[in-house]
Amino acid sequence: MGDTKKYFWLKLRNDFFSQKEIKGLRRIKGGDKFVLIYIKLMLSSIQDEGRIYFDGYGNTLAAEIAMTIDEDENDVISVVNYLKHYSLIEKVEDDEYILTAVPTMIGKETDAAERMRKHRKKLSNDESSNNVTPELRSCNVDITPLLHRDRDRDRYR
Repeated sequence: MGDTKKYFWLKLRNDFFSQKEIKGLRRIKGGDKFVLIYIKLMLSSIQDEGRIYFDGYGNTLAAEIAMTIDEDENDVISVVNYLKHYSLIEKVEDDEYILTAVPTMIGKETDAAERMRKHRKKLSNDESSNNVTPELRSCNVDITPLLHRDRDRDRYR
């Protein structure tokens, strides 16, 4: 059996840069870089649902984060302090922290399967779906040949 790959992604809302915390972070000198560090930090924690573990490779959490995401330690210290101030990062235990926004921003491979189940259930419950051909009920079908078939059939009526 081969290894199953899991894919994760970070779902940023369309108003991400309009949030007061992000606007405030951007207004600090070097703020655009700080936002990038925050995003890199979120992405590095995505597989652990926003959790960051201090393993002792650096003298401090910020030093270890800086090493992990290849950023300047002083910049990371500024970002971590800002995140703490606005409760965007919280200490869970001595060696564990959580980025509070990340758990709600994670997309996983299994989300697609859930959407497909909901879609199929909606189609089976929707009375108007009786007009949809069985081929079109599946979203994995190339509909171009089906559209041409229907157009040609209508032409000869």
